[in-house]
Amino acid sequence: MISVVLASMLARPIDDTDVFLSKVRSTYHAVTSALFYVRFTATDSKGVEGHGEVRYEYLAPNCMRGAFKGLAGGMAVLLCDGHRIGTFASAGKRKVVPFSVESLTALIPTNVETLAFFNGNHVLSRERGCEMFGSELSVLPNQDWHSKHWTVLREINRKDAVQVDYYIDPETNFIWRTVGEDLKTHKKFTDTEIIELNTKAKLNSTRFKIPEKI
Repeated sequence: MISVVLASMLARPIDDTDVFLSKVRSTYHAVTSALFYVRFTATDSKGVEGHGEVRYEYLAPNCMRGAFKGLAGGMAVLLCDGHRIGTFASAGKRKVVPFSVESLTALIPTNVETLAFFNGNHVLSRERGCEMFGSELSVLPNQDWHSKHWTVLREINRKDAVQVDYYIDPETNFIWRTVGEDLKTHKKFTDTEIIELNTKAKLNSTRFKIPEKI
Protein backbone atom coordinates (compact mmCIF):
# COMPACT_ATOMS: atom_id res chain seq x y z
CA MET A 1 0.00 0.00 0.00
CA ILE A 2 2.80 2.41 0.90
CA SER A 3 4.53 1.84 -2.44
CA VAL A 4 1.28 2.53 -4.32
CA VAL A 5 0.73 5.78 -2.43
CA LEU A 6 4.34 6.84 -2.97
CA ALA A 7 4.13 6.10 -6.71
CA SER A 8 0.98 8.20 -7.01
CA MET A 9 2.70 11.10 -5.22
CA LEU A 10 5.69 10.93 -7.56
CA ALA A 11 3.65 10.58 -10.75
CA ARG A 12 3.55 13.58 -13.06
CA PRO A 13 0.17 15.34 -12.69
CA ILE A 14 -2.14 15.16 -15.70
CA ASP A 15 -2.86 18.53 -17.29
CA ASP A 16 -4.83 19.87 -20.27
CA THR A 17 -2.09 18.99 -22.76
CA ASP A 18 -2.23 15.33 -21.68
CA VAL A 19 -5.99 15.32 -22.23
CA PHE A 20 -5.51 16.90 -25.65
CA LEU A 21 -2.78 14.39 -26.61
CA SER A 22 -5.07 11.56 -25.57
CA LYS A 23 -7.75 12.83 -27.95
CA VAL A 24 -5.27 13.02 -30.83
CA ARG A 25 -3.95 9.51 -30.13
CA SER A 26 -7.50 8.17 -30.04
CA THR A 27 -8.16 9.72 -33.45
CA TYR A 28 -5.22 7.85 -35.00
CA HIS A 29 -6.03 4.60 -33.19
CA ALA A 30 -9.45 4.62 -34.83
CA VAL A 31 -8.00 4.74 -38.37
CA THR A 32 -7.98 1.39 -40.15
CA SER A 33 -6.76 2.64 -43.53
CA ALA A 34 -5.56 5.89 -45.06
CA LEU A 35 -4.32 7.32 -48.32
CA PHE A 36 -2.49 10.63 -48.02
CA TYR A 37 -0.03 12.88 -49.80
CA VAL A 38 2.76 14.70 -47.98
CA ARG A 39 5.02 17.54 -49.09
CA PHE A 40 8.15 18.21 -47.06
CA THR A 41 11.17 20.45 -46.75
CA ALA A 42 14.08 19.38 -44.57
CA THR A 43 17.34 21.18 -43.79
CA ASP A 44 20.41 19.22 -42.70
CA SER A 45 23.12 20.27 -40.23
CA LYS A 46 25.08 21.96 -43.05
CA GLY A 47 22.10 24.10 -44.05
CA VAL A 48 21.38 22.17 -47.24
CA GLU A 49 17.67 22.18 -47.98
CA GLY A 50 15.89 19.21 -49.51
CA HIS A 51 12.37 18.98 -50.88
CA GLY A 52 10.17 16.01 -51.62
CA GLU A 53 6.70 14.55 -51.89
CA VAL A 54 5.32 11.20 -50.78
CA ARG A 55 2.19 9.25 -51.59
CA TYR A 56 1.45 7.10 -48.53
CA GLU A 57 -0.91 4.18 -48.11
CA TYR A 58 -1.57 2.83 -44.62
CA LEU A 59 -3.39 -0.28 -43.43
CA ALA A 60 -3.69 -0.84 -39.69
CA PRO A 61 -1.85 -1.72 -37.64
CA ASN A 62 1.53 -1.41 -39.37
CA CYS A 63 1.37 -1.84 -43.15
CA MET A 64 2.81 1.10 -45.09
CA ARG A 65 3.52 1.91 -48.70
CA GLY A 66 5.35 5.08 -49.69
CA ALA A 67 6.12 6.33 -53.19
CA PHE A 68 8.72 9.09 -53.04
CA LYS A 69 9.47 11.97 -55.35
CA GLY A 70 12.42 14.30 -54.94
CA LEU A 71 14.82 12.09 -52.98
CA ALA A 72 17.86 12.28 -55.25
CA GLY A 73 19.52 8.88 -55.51
CA GLY A 74 17.46 7.60 -52.58
CA MET A 75 14.33 5.58 -52.04
CA ALA A 76 11.71 5.45 -54.72
CA VAL A 77 9.35 3.04 -52.95
CA LEU A 78 8.99 1.72 -49.41
CA LEU A 79 6.87 -1.35 -48.63
CA CYS A 80 6.04 -2.70 -45.19
CA ASP A 81 3.82 -5.75 -44.82
CA GLY A 82 4.05 -5.89 -41.02
CA HIS A 83 6.71 -8.62 -41.14
CA ARG A 84 9.38 -7.12 -43.38
CA ILE A 85 10.30 -3.69 -44.73
CA GLY A 86 11.53 -3.33 -48.29
CA THR A 87 13.11 -0.21 -49.77
CA PHE A 88 13.65 0.19 -53.49
CA ALA A 89 15.81 2.88 -55.08
CA SER A 90 15.22 4.40 -58.49
CA ALA A 91 18.54 2.92 -59.63
CA GLY A 92 17.25 -0.58 -58.90
CA LYS A 93 18.94 -1.16 -55.55
CA ARG A 94 16.75 -2.93 -53.00
CA LYS A 95 17.03 -3.77 -49.32
CA VAL A 96 14.74 -5.91 -47.14
CA VAL A 97 14.96 -5.91 -43.34
CA PRO A 98 12.84 -7.45 -40.57
CA PHE A 99 9.95 -5.31 -39.40
CA SER A 100 10.06 -3.26 -36.25
CA VAL A 101 8.26 -0.03 -35.48
CA GLU A 102 11.63 1.59 -34.82
CA SER A 103 13.04 0.52 -38.20
CA LEU A 104 9.98 1.73 -40.08
CA THR A 105 10.10 5.06 -38.25
CA ALA A 106 13.78 5.53 -39.12
CA LEU A 107 13.16 4.91 -42.83
CA ILE A 108 10.36 7.45 -43.21
CA PRO A 109 11.61 10.96 -44.13
CA THR A 110 8.48 12.78 -43.00
CA ASN A 111 7.38 13.54 -39.44
CA VAL A 112 4.75 13.02 -36.75
CA GLU A 113 1.86 13.73 -39.16
CA THR A 114 2.86 10.41 -40.76
CA LEU A 115 4.33 8.45 -37.85
CA ALA A 116 1.21 8.93 -35.74
CA PHE A 117 -0.73 6.46 -37.87
CA PHE A 118 1.35 3.46 -36.77
CA ASN A 119 3.34 4.79 -33.80
CA GLY A 120 1.03 7.27 -32.08
CA ASN A 121 1.55 5.84 -28.61
CA HIS A 122 5.25 6.71 -28.84
CA VAL A 123 5.43 9.96 -30.83
CA LEU A 124 2.38 11.54 -29.17
CA SER A 125 3.15 10.83 -25.53
CA ARG A 126 4.93 12.50 -22.63
CA GLU A 127 5.49 9.22 -20.80
CA ARG A 128 9.05 8.18 -19.95
CA GLY A 129 10.77 6.69 -23.00
CA CYS A 130 8.41 8.39 -25.45
CA GLU A 131 9.22 11.19 -27.89
CA MET A 132 7.68 14.04 -25.89
CA PHE A 133 9.09 13.02 -22.51
CA GLY A 134 10.63 16.05 -20.79
CA SER A 135 9.25 18.53 -23.31
CA GLU A 136 7.19 21.59 -22.49
CA LEU A 137 3.81 21.44 -24.21
CA SER A 138 1.19 24.11 -24.79
CA VAL A 139 -2.02 24.23 -26.81
CA LEU A 140 -2.55 27.34 -28.96
CA PRO A 141 -6.08 27.64 -30.39
CA ASN A 142 -7.16 29.60 -33.48
CA GLN A 143 -3.80 29.75 -35.27
CA ASP A 144 -3.99 30.84 -38.92
CA TRP A 145 -2.61 28.73 -41.75
CA HIS A 146 -3.95 28.31 -45.29
CA SER A 147 -6.93 30.59 -44.56
CA LYS A 148 -8.14 28.34 -41.75
CA HIS A 149 -7.98 28.29 -37.95
CA TRP A 150 -5.97 25.44 -36.43
CA THR A 151 -5.16 24.21 -32.97
CA VAL A 152 -1.37 24.19 -32.61
CA LEU A 153 0.30 21.85 -30.16
CA ARG A 154 3.66 23.47 -29.41
CA GLU A 155 6.47 21.27 -28.13
CA ILE A 156 9.62 22.86 -26.73
CA ASN A 157 12.56 20.60 -25.96
CA ARG A 158 15.15 22.64 -24.05
CA LYS A 159 17.68 19.81 -24.04
CA ASP A 160 17.77 19.63 -27.85
CA ALA A 161 17.03 23.36 -28.25
CA VAL A 162 14.15 22.79 -30.66
CA GLN A 163 10.55 23.89 -30.97
CA VAL A 164 8.02 21.90 -32.98
CA ASP A 165 4.52 23.10 -33.86
CA TYR A 166 1.87 20.54 -34.82
CA TYR A 167 -1.07 22.03 -36.74
CA ILE A 168 -4.14 20.02 -35.76
CA ASP A 169 -7.58 20.24 -37.31
CA PRO A 170 -9.85 21.19 -34.36
CA GLU A 171 -12.76 19.27 -35.88
CA THR A 172 -11.03 15.95 -36.63
CA ASN A 173 -7.86 16.03 -34.46
CA PHE A 174 -5.63 14.99 -37.38
CA ILE A 175 -2.21 16.62 -37.71
CA TRP A 176 -1.81 18.36 -41.06
CA ARG A 177 1.50 20.14 -40.59
CA THR A 178 4.70 19.72 -38.55
CA VAL A 179 7.11 22.67 -38.31
CA GLY A 180 10.42 22.37 -36.46
CA GLU A 181 12.63 25.31 -35.50
CA ASP A 182 16.10 25.47 -33.98
CA LEU A 183 15.79 27.64 -30.87
CA LYS A 184 19.41 28.81 -31.16
CA THR A 185 19.36 29.94 -34.79
CA HIS A 186 15.56 30.38 -35.15
CA LYS A 187 15.78 28.60 -38.48
CA LYS A 188 13.38 25.88 -39.60
CA PHE A 189 14.83 22.39 -39.94
CA THR A 190 11.61 20.75 -41.08
CA ASP A 191 8.29 21.80 -42.56
CA THR A 192 6.04 18.92 -43.49
CA GLU A 193 2.42 19.19 -44.57
CA ILE A 194 -0.32 16.85 -45.68
CA ILE A 195 -1.89 18.13 -48.87
CA GLU A 196 -4.58 15.45 -49.15
CA LEU A 197 -5.94 12.89 -46.67
CA ASN A 198 -8.50 10.12 -47.15
CA THR A 199 -9.17 7.94 -44.10
CA LYS A 200 -11.94 6.03 -45.88
CA ALA A 201 -9.68 4.56 -48.55
CA LYS A 202 -10.31 0.96 -49.56
CA LEU A 203 -6.88 -0.66 -49.68
CA ASN A 204 -6.03 -4.25 -50.52
CA SER A 205 -3.33 -6.01 -48.52
CA THR A 206 -1.60 -6.92 -51.79
CA ARG A 207 -0.54 -3.26 -52.09
CA PHE A 208 1.97 -3.89 -49.30
CA LYS A 209 3.40 -7.17 -50.56
CA ILE A 210 7.17 -7.14 -51.01
CA PRO A 211 8.06 -8.73 -54.37
CA GLU A 212 10.59 -11.51 -54.39
CA LYS A 213 13.94 -10.65 -55.93
CA ILE A 214 14.06 -11.48 -59.61
